[in-house]
Amino acid sequence: MLKLANGMASKGYLVDLVLARGRGQFMEEVSDKVQLKVIDSSRVLTSLPGLVRYLRSERPQILVSALHYVNIMAILARYLSRVDTKLVISERIHYRTLLRKRSKM
Repeated sequence: MLKLANGMASKGYLVDLVLARGRGQFMEEVSDKVQLKVIDSSRVLTSLPGLVRYLRSERPQILVSALHYVNIMAILARYLSRVDTKLVISERIHYRTLLRKRSKM
């Protein structure tokens, strides 16, 4: 997601990177062209009210989300905020891990 945000911003698009927490090993890699929006939540689940507020106040054209729990929060926030933001979600899976888990069942 960081590469996507940086790439879109380098092409001239206005990009907000919305984070539950504003810390981590990749923070220094965020382009200065990307606006950081930190919800300041300890968990993804508790970030829902902050994400709803963000959507209502900023009204982005598109919200892009990846990873299972984050996608669920994005869908709920979009619904609860009642904005017309387009939502793009992406599920990712590591097939080797999935196959290992299934072989143990």
